[in-house]
Amino acid sequence: MRVKGIRAACAVAAVAVAAAGCSSGGGAATSSGPPEETTLNVSVVPAMDSAGFFIALHQGLFANEGLTINYTPATSSETAIGTQLQGKFDITGGNYVSYIQAVAESMTRSRSSPRARSCSWARR
Repeated sequence: MRVKGIRAACAVAAVAVAAAGCSSGGGAATSSGPPEETTLNVSVVPAMDSAGFFIALHQGLFANEGLTINYTPATSSETAIGTQLQGKFDITGGNYVSYIQAVAESMTRSRSSPRARSCSWARR
């Protein structure tokens, strides 16, 4: 059960990094090799919180790193979370509070019922 919570926290962190788009640091970039997946299906709520993602998308920063982003606008964070859990998107972004609430609710359900469906953020 705890491993799933850690996975969820890692997924939230990955969304935050993806939404940031780029580093503001002036140091030299280091490469860790080619990405595992080069085409990502991404759904993000078009809001100020997601500005970093849109800047990176429109300035070609993802493409510069060899990534193809198939962007679909999300109508709400809850919708984004639901579609990611259904496996429709690799990455979603929205209001971080909704992601934290989804993880908390998932952990509560998994503790109260052994058959409860828990969030599996990293599964495809």
